[in-house]
Amino acid sequence: MAAGESKPECKYGSACYRKNPQHFKDYSHPAEDLSLSGQHHNNVDKSEDVPASLPATRKRVRSLSDSGGSSQSKRNMEPLSEEGSTDKVSVISSEDDVKENIKRKFLVQMPDDFYQFWEFCKIMKPSDPLNSLSSIDMQLVGPYHELAGLLPASSQCVLHYRYYYDPPELITVLARDETSEKNVTGYHIGYYRDEPNGVSDTFMVCNTSSEGCQLKHCGLNIFAAVKKEVSIALKKPDLSKDCRKELKALETSLVDKGTELGLNMKDIKPSGRKTVSVCFNGIGMNVPVDPQLDVGYRPLTMTNRELRQLLDKIVSCKNNSAKEKLQDSLQELVTFVQFANDECDYGMGLELGTDLFCHGDQQFHDLILQTLPLAYDLLGRKEYGLIIQEHLNDRNKDPLILNIDK
Repeated sequence: MAAGESKPECKYGSACYRKNPQHFKDYSHPAEDLSLSGQHHNNVDKSEDVPASLPATRKRVRSLSDSGGSSQSKRNMEPLSEEGSTDKVSVISSEDDVKENIKRKFLVQMPDDFYQFWEFCKIMKPSDPLNSLSSIDMQLVGPYHELAGLLPASSQCVLHYRYYYDPPELITVLARDETSEKNVTGYHIGYYRDEPNGVSDTFMVCNTSSEGCQLKHCGLNIFAAVKKEVSIALKKPDLSKDCRKELKALETSLVDKGTELGLNMKDIKPSGRKTVSVCFNGIGMNVPVDPQLDVGYRPLTMTNRELRQLLDKIVSCKNNSAKEKLQDSLQELVTFVQFANDECDYGMGLELGTDLFCHGDQQFHDLILQTLPLAYDLLGRKEYGLIIQEHLNDRNKDPLILNIDK
């Protein structure tokens, strides 16, 4: 810029959210806030940085087996064929290595206690380990169907037992058996991990999909999570003597086996997990942050309460003009995410995309696709980007369940 030449004013004035020093050299920032034109970047760049979505080649079937008198509505889908699958995820040729098969089909690795619990259930009920927890009305599902040999050999199963509010970080392994219930809650338990390839940092969470997006901690391993379910069941006042005896025996077996394996059987949260914010689901968000360079995460310009109120207003607003103004405020957040991505604060996009997903209204799916897959890719979590794209392609209040041959 020539000497004496005044710098153009930044359209955001003193409210500018950028950190890049070059931006402040190129633009002036007067003390007063400048009005927003509402014409700023309307789309996040979704070109080469966004992972390709998994090919949607499944045939959707809306009913399971209603003839059996089940009141639990589920949606069966034929598994995703490996033919023409994305080259973003490598395909393991060996069908003998069950751990690699699970990683190939669900895009994540499962921790040791997952497999140890399967062996525990096989001892409890050798003829039907998937239903070994019938005393607490729970079934082993998801990746356990692979261990039982029920999933097709060549398939992607990222949506198998994926519920409406399940983020990509959650893989369901236990589901409430509600086939005889009138009021289906969608209660389920799964492993949560921040990194798709993380094994040591997994912990257990539960969600009741009929109640919303809230995820609750329920132990550091599946033995502790099931023990907690048994403890809850034992508090029911109408338990028969036989049921109580069966539950006490299960509780003892869980504690003995967990102790033998050196597992922490307490109902605690992971102590070493550092979170930078608490998203709508309440579980907290973890991203790498460099304190010296001050990069990795910057907070949204709205509190959770303010953002939720804004999203609720957008959904309920009937006046087109008023709705556009509300949408401008949301689009401004997307613009700030662009600035943050430019300056390596990838956590901001992850937080906004996660909150939009947790809100649940499907009119925000386009904005989720603008922010969340890119955030995952920038954070080196491309598997989660594939999962969220596939989930949004077929998101429904009923759990997504593959056709399996029992």
